Amino acid sequence: MAVKKAVTITRRTKSAEASAGVDTLTAIAQVGWGDGGHDSSTGDVNDPDPDGTQAAGEFLVKDIENVTVNGTNAVIEVVLSADEGNGRNISSVALYDEDADPVVFVNFSPKGKDSDTIIEIDLTEEH
Repeated sequence: MAVKKAVTITRRTKSAEASAGVDTLTAIAQVGWGDGGHDSSTGDVNDPDPDGTQAAGEFLVKDIENVTVNGTNAVIEVVLSADEGNGRNISSVALYDEDADPVVFVNFSPKGKDSDTIIEIDLTEEH
């Protein structure tokens, strides 16, 4: 499965400010689900825009269910349940911090979604 990821300019700015002691880095709190992370005619994965404000084709934002730390990585667990996103080809997610600012955009090969399908995605934020 093709995957393309972009850390946002907003997050990079906040990280630099935290490193300089000017501000603190806010935790990741939500995930946005979208169906616009791929070219609908070819299925090719689009490059995410680091200046973007939401997941490509975003249709739902949910709170993060669980975060674990594994060394220098934060593993973020999110689930699109049986009654969410039906009839869509899920191909984009975005992580948002506690200020509702975008952190990272991830586009991937489309996954069809119907009421019999639950999609779980483990995202790793590398530090």
